[in-house]
Amino acid sequence: MIRICVLACIVVSACVLACTSPTFALASDEEANIAIVKQCFADAGVKDWRTALENVVTDDIVLQWLKTEIGEVEETVTGKEAALTSIDNLEKALADLPEAKNQYEFFADGDTVIVLAEQTGTDVMTGKPFLRHWACFVTLTEGKISSIRVF
Repeated sequence: MIRICVLACIVVSACVLACTSPTFALASDEEANIAIVKQCFADAGVKDWRTALENVVTDDIVLQWLKTEIGEVEETVTGKEAALTSIDNLEKALADLPEAKNQYEFFADGDTVIVLAEQTGTDVMTGKPFLRHWACFVTLTEGKISSIRVF
């Protein structure tokens, strides 16, 4: 009987240690960060990016666009309104393009969520189908997006 009680205490202690360890906390933080970013992408698909992001970005967010297959824009903006305006401008520029389908994969490493995207559609100029890949690194600070780098 004593052995069973001691064994039960050891198991309970191990569970408590595992659930309160930094590694466990890190995993749950990463999962929470992925959930925030996934929700932004889902909201943007239904509404627009400004609406999806305006309540989940920091006031001093840094948005960096790097040259990609999708566009030749290279720009870095700082501040919530500047970042949201930059995103608005991109949405307006893409508004006349045919609807493209995106598939996303989300990964986390600490405070950074990595989004890998595959985009398919039809090229307006040639009428041929296209396949593009792009990625973004989204950094979160205390549950809010503080940096976005799009490649």
